[in-house]
Amino acid sequence: MPQNGNLQSLPAEIKLKVLQLLSLRDLRTVNRVSRDLREATNDPRLWRSLTLILTSRTWPDFREIIRLQKLKLITSVKFEQNISSKKAEETLRLLVKHGGITSLNLSGSKLSDVSKGTLKALLDKTKVLWVQNCRFTESQVNIIFQQISEGESDLEMLYISNNRLTGARANLLRGAVFKLSVLHCDNTNLCPSQITEILWGIREAEDLRLKEINLNMNTMTPIDNLLLSESLSRIMSVKLYGCEPILVGLLNRIYEGQSNIEQLDIGDNDLTVYPPAFIAGAITKCAYASLYACEMNKSQISFLINEIKTQDNLRLKHLKLSGRFTDEEKEIIKSAREFLNKFEFFNYMIL
Repeated sequence: MPQNGNLQSLPAEIKLKVLQLLSLRDLRTVNRVSRDLREATNDPRLWRSLTLILTSRTWPDFREIIRLQKLKLITSVKFEQNISSKKAEETLRLLVKHGGITSLNLSGSKLSDVSKGTLKALLDKTKVLWVQNCRFTESQVNIIFQQISEGESDLEMLYISNNRLTGARANLLRGAVFKLSVLHCDNTNLCPSQITEILWGIREAEDLRLKEINLNMNTMTPIDNLLLSESLSRIMSVKLYGCEPILVGLLNRIYEGQSNIEQLDIGDNDLTVYPPAFIAGAITKCAYASLYACEMNKSQISFLINEIKTQDNLRLKHLKLSGRFTDEEKEIIKSAREFLNKFEFFNYMIL
């Protein structure tokens, strides 16, 4: 063990793990301490594992920063300072020119003026892309999903929430689910026909790559119950907050052990129409479940809590629950806390 917390006396592999926790600014400081630490901070493995975070302070020097020799090894970039529409084209071209960026977070930036060629080049090698609330045009949205569905992109994870996807061609959305492992398109104004195509793609995929899907805040009431259950039960993480779907088929598959779902978010939905034992049995089959802002009656809550407290080898580890509860219901709910690894409980109104 190192004496007096001396970083230099740590084994090389441990030292590398410690340095990976530091920011770029801290690394520059450590680099000046000694020859030993300078050599450690020059380790290529360190720079490949770092995420370059551009803030309001560092953003003005981005052109110079991205050209630094050490940063040629960087594979991950996050913009905390949103990119303006006037600078978006130039900034994305610099990222493309870098050639090694595989994980990129541009969320909140105004990308509506980015050219077709630059957008395609960016998608070519990026594997993880965050573009939430980037104000894409209909044409740009279709370019993104066409690149993915036609296999012209290495993209594996796409976070495109809070963009308007109403104009996205349904066949391209369907094709994209064959290629992606993660798709977040929550709050994107998807219409039922588009969601139906996505679900058909999931259902028909022979070698399904998709592990996580987020459809929060997209209306799903008209979606066929059988299609919804047969498709989404194939995925490990499903988020349907505020979608108002017909859940009977999906919950039944989970209850019967015919589902791959480990994480389920069905918050802000009316669950009062489902039998208490049915809800309790399905929720406790998941490792994580969110019932945030759900409408539930006292009987459903009692069944769920009792199942948590009495079930042998309980699979449920993390439960998120909120609603309008009486004092009696609150006491029933709180009694489940000791049986879970994590229990998030919010009572926003007492009746």
